[in-house]
Amino acid sequence: MEKLYYRKRYLDSLETTVKEIVTSIGQVGLRLEEDIVFPGGGGQAADIASIAGNSNKIFDILSVREDEINGNLHYVDASSSAFNVGDRVSVNIDWKHREDNMHQHSGQHVLSGCFYKLFGRNTTGLHIGKTVSQLDIEGLFDDEMVAKIELYANEIIQQSIEVENYVSEDDNIVTRRKLPDTDNGIRILKIGDLDINACCGIHVYNTRDLRLIKIVRYYKNKNGTRFEYLVGKRAVDFVLKRESIFEKILKLYSCNEDTIINALMNEGLKKDELVLEKKYLENKLLPTISNELIGSGENIFDEVTLITKVFSSDKKWFIEDLAKYITENNRAIVLIANEKENNTEILLQCSKSISDEYPMINMGQLWKESSHLVRVKGGGSKFLAQGICEKTEDILVFFANIKSSIKNEK
Repeated sequence: MEKLYYRKRYLDSLETTVKEIVTSIGQVGLRLEEDIVFPGGGGQAADIASIAGNSNKIFDILSVREDEINGNLHYVDASSSAFNVGDRVSVNIDWKHREDNMHQHSGQHVLSGCFYKLFGRNTTGLHIGKTVSQLDIEGLFDDEMVAKIELYANEIIQQSIEVENYVSEDDNIVTRRKLPDTDNGIRILKIGDLDINACCGIHVYNTRDLRLIKIVRYYKNKNGTRFEYLVGKRAVDFVLKRESIFEKILKLYSCNEDTIINALMNEGLKKDELVLEKKYLENKLLPTISNELIGSGENIFDEVTLITKVFSSDKKWFIEDLAKYITENNRAIVLIANEKENNTEILLQCSKSISDEYPMINMGQLWKESSHLVRVKGGGSKFLAQGICEKTEDILVFFANIKSSIKNEK
């Protein structure tokens, strides 16, 4: 049986003859005169394929058992009578799946060759994933080194170098990595002067077929570096998506490729300025408003101030910071509402010293006990509870019930 998937790597369908049939636990194994279904190997996934016989019924090939002497067996979920020795059958593979895996695998060899050629670093691991592939390389890298690798890899694609895939009996052949110790011939992958290495996967005919190689990210992994990369359609789709997002960012900041960095740096400075302004306002306003609310609050228990206040369309962060400032700097219980267009935000908070002194004062429990009276959603802990109220007129009812519960606790 000839393995056409090595010699005719772009053949996606085949008419051939059934040589032998083997039954095994509810499945039928078909041995064919010729074969285009790659069973997987060298880190590359097996083909997704199907086979149809004289009845034209299509059966998915569930698995392939490799047999170097007699030929691979292709297992399908069928009865023993579905096929006969001598039948002409049609074999089809999922070309998109095959091509994608060829791209990722051949792209890996290009990258591995570039790493070795430029920096003398060899490959220590490979995983070809369904969405992104991973390549492990000796040593550590920086951004400049990675940029050189990516540029060189894409120059190799543009050079249209033939990708040779053959079996060698030469014991003296020099490869990038040490060859396995075997008496049989070893399948070799050679990409011009860039890379030569043992590999049983299937590959593209020419580097130009890879279209594009993109390193997505890299990071330290054990004593080396792990690279996540994309090749072919995966890489093109990634770059086009990034380009679309980048165009939207340029429009958002009303700039171009040359000025976007400055625009983003200015945005960062504005953000820093806003943070400083917020801190300044807090330092100026919080003590002032806090003193006003403490002064107008109701004294209960032993020098505990009960504050009830309804704000209108204020910033949520300011309401939260105000309640925190009051309860951290005073013995106080705060019931604050912040009216918004669609609903009203509610916050209940108390000083931790009060909750420790009066265990019955529990903000989360008070919220829960009063929530049945009005339409509020939320809850919280012993010191803090918050949520929203759908109707503005329910706020005062909600607060009145909580105030009553607090006063009655003593």
